[in-house]
Amino acid sequence: VRDWFLLGSALGLLLCLSSVGGAEAKLGRGRRVPTPGTEPPSRAGNLLNKSRHRCAWETYGADEITLRVRCTHEGGSYQCRYAGRPTLCSSYSDAPGLYWAQVVRRLRRRSHACDGSKVLKVQACKLAPARSHMRQSARSRSESPTEEPGQELRGSGRKGGRTPAREKRPPEEERHTSVELSATEPEETYCAEGWSSVCSFFLKFFDG
Repeated sequence: VRDWFLLGSALGLLLCLSSVGGAEAKLGRGRRVPTPGTEPPSRAGNLLNKSRHRCAWETYGADEITLRVRCTHEGGSYQCRYAGRPTLCSSYSDAPGLYWAQVVRRLRRRSHACDGSKVLKVQACKLAPARSHMRQSARSRSESPTEEPGQELRGSGRKGGRTPAREKRPPEEERHTSVELSATEPEETYCAEGWSSVCSFFLKFFDG
């Protein structure tokens, strides 16, 4: 009887353990943990800035939040990222939608979504720590397919390679210069060295 009792207890324990394991497996399948970098954005939207660049924005993260902005225009495209901790601002906890509305308004007022101030200041969090505002962490250069690479450099090279034109004197200035030179010629021709002052006096006296 004792052996049957121990065997029944062991079987009951095994059944309990298997049922608990199956429940945990089902719970794990229903609550998938996203892989870092592949989680869906928590917020996303579109905007048209001051220069009519079409931009798409999206946010990732819970505590340390990343804001990614990608814009396109006729000359090409560009993108940048901002990072911050809005949870340090009490207004964000009360109304996160208002926080992001002010961030989007800042981007919409710019001619270039990635230029200007590196910090997207939110009026509702002006008394909060600086880290509560989104600060630019990375950006890409603008792409311009209409302009050939090095075209501007080649143009500036031709300009820089030219020899500057020789400066020409006005005719009046040249005439005065020739008169001054001719006036000194008699002194240098007829006056011997050492008597130049006396000789110059007599030459000027006879010339009137």
